[in-house]
Amino acid sequence: MPENTNRITVDFFHDTVCCWCFNMSFRMRTLADEFDLDIRHRTFVLQDSVEAMRRHWGSPEQARTRILEHWDACREVSDRPEMINVDAMSNAGFDYPHGFQAALACKAAERLSGQAAHWDMFDAIQRAHFTEARNIADVDVLLDVAQSLGYQISRFDAEMNTPMTFADVQAC
Repeated sequence: MPENTNRITVDFFHDTVCCWCFNMSFRMRTLADEFDLDIRHRTFVLQDSVEAMRRHWGSPEQARTRILEHWDACREVSDRPEMINVDAMSNAGFDYPHGFQAALACKAAERLSGQAAHWDMFDAIQRAHFTEARNIADVDVLLDVAQSLGYQISRFDAEMNTPMTFADVQAC
């Protein structure tokens, strides 16, 4: 295929805890390949703390119940419904996570290795969340995901905690 000098750029705003974003990422990858799209990743954290979760949803139990209703709806229209494990998250031994730490991990990957790395990190974190029901607000979980993608943990952890990475997340 000849190089496309008139590439269309799509800004993909997403949160790692968003099941609709989970469905969209797979579809965006397909479209990006088919049409040679330039996908720019923008973290858009819906709730950035436990307190923000409480303000928006009420109690942790109310948050889980309501959010898992979204998961059910997403699973019904998903190209990969088997990847959305509602039962596992419903039985998880932690409060439903906010997306701020995971956004820092995505931006750290981007700062270390570019937009494609952001996307790979986003998808890996979402698999940990939606398929494996892991607590992606836990930094140790995020570092494990980073290590599975080949990052050197101390360097990745340091990048997650730089003022620039924090500013990048806040800027979106």
